[in-house]
Amino acid sequence: ADPGARLLVVGPGAGLVRDKRIPDLPGLLAPGDLLVRNRTRVVPARFVGTRPETGAKAEGLFLRELGTGAWAAMIKTRRVGEGVRLSLVSREGAPTNVRLVLVRRLEEPGAWEVHVQDPLGRAPLALLDEIGRTPLPPYILAARRRSGLEVPDDVDRSRYQTEFAGGQPASIAAPTAGLHLTPGVASALAARGVRVADVELQVGTGTFRTVETEFVEQHDMHEERCLVPAETAREVEAALARGSRVVCVGTTSAR
Repeated sequence: ADPGARLLVVGPGAGLVRDKRIPDLPGLLAPGDLLVRNRTRVVPARFVGTRPETGAKAEGLFLRELGTGAWAAMIKTRRVGEGVRLSLVSREGAPTNVRLVLVRRLEEPGAWEVHVQDPLGRAPLALLDEIGRTPLPPYILAARRRSGLEVPDDVDRSRYQTEFAGGQPASIAAPTAGLHLTPGVASALAARGVRVADVELQVGTGTFRTVETEFVEQHDMHEERCLVPAETAREVEAALARGSRVVCVGTTSAR
């Protein structure tokens, strides 16, 4: 992420809008303010394969484990349907012995229940760590294709992850606002006396869904697993008690 990215500051007061940049953030906060970050870690959830009978390319996105040997996954291939088989390839594009079989559509738009045939019987995270790819947003992948740019997945894995991510991989997209909190910005915040606390919200496909209803209250929200540690709850309560601000880093932290 670009630590010099633009930052729009709105309020307080009607009509007060200012153009700033991320390095200006410490100066916009006061000593004692609390910054709340989403520490979730991104799964290398994207996978690539072929249709054994035709050699046609297929792509998918792991969503979650449904049970032993079964995943919920988004699948993109021609003439997708029940019984379709996919042979997955490695991160380098070499064939593997891992096969997927599409079983049935799920209620989530575009999602399928797939059965995983892995001779080594690996758990989903272990398998994806080996053959999965970074789930970069489609607009980044499209821009790379247009420019002919190729970036090793190891680089994507390190850059599409916040500096403060922790725990087991659980999200299929990064909490992107947090990518801007580089070590330099974090040091400036600490020097300013800004406190930091973490929550964990596992980002799912619903974060990409557009609001198609007339009123936002009618929008059908998706489910997301979240965790607010007791220490974070105490930090929030203490900040409010002393009259300091609680500032969420991005929409996932706000949720």
